[in-house]
Amino acid sequence: MLYIRPYRSGDNFPQFEGGLREGKLYYIALAGKDLIGWICYRKLETAIRIEMVESGGDADLFDGLMRAVFDAAVNIGLDEAIFAPEVDRTVLDKLGVPLEAGNCVKSLSGFLRNCRKCQMS
Repeated sequence: MLYIRPYRSGDNFPQFEGGLREGKLYYIALAGKDLIGWICYRKLETAIRIEMVESGGDADLFDGLMRAVFDAAVNIGLDEAIFAPEVDRTVLDKLGVPLEAGNCVKSLSGFLRNCRKCQMS
């Protein structure tokens, strides 16, 4: 079964520890105990900045990781996301992420509320 959840310093993935000390945050995707993907982001004053996504080329996994971070941001009162240039723009385009100038999504709550994929049941 696939689980997407925040990374915690007690998890056994030391490759993220240095990033945590630098203020980076992570969501990880696990299949059982195996790490199959992750997303790295930072909280800014009024937004989040997605710095990197590792999904092994799986657009659905990328999408799930991205939405987990978007939801977490909205829950703490942040409604904007900025994607670093290193994030794969091809996947963002494929997923229909409404990027504005500066690789920015201006309304995370609107995106989560109105996107086709979120409304599929």
